[in-house]
Amino acid sequence: MTKSYLSIIGIFLSISLFAQDNVTKSYEYFNEGIIFYKEKYFDTAIRYYTKAIDLNEEYPKAYYYRANCKLKLKEYDSAVKDFKLAIKYDEQFADAHLYKGYAQMQLKEYDKSLASFEDALDLDPKLA
Repeated sequence: MTKSYLSIIGIFLSISLFAQDNVTKSYEYFNEGIIFYKEKYFDTAIRYYTKAIDLNEEYPKAYYYRANCKLKLKEYDSAVKDFKLAIKYDEQFADAHLYKGYAQMQLKEYDKSLASFEDALDLDPKLA
């Protein structure tokens, strides 16, 4: 009986450590992405943000920065999708709403763009 409990505890500890390792590795990939983003290597930054997301699907900042890279590359449809995911995982992410609006404006989706800008301003009036 005791061995069974110890085995179960061992399994849970292993799962917990694995999850922590994934989160830590996700942050490392994200930070690598930031470095490439600052150097304007947007394609490379996208790869690192994607790796971060693969390990931590609910990582709004990774979606946000990946979307910003896509904006720089004029991949507006894909950028909008990533901004939406950033907002899905952090509804209060005012900058994600703002830049989603910018991408929508580039796609000539003016009504959607206006709504996104309004959402951004509602969340953070300093963006005005």
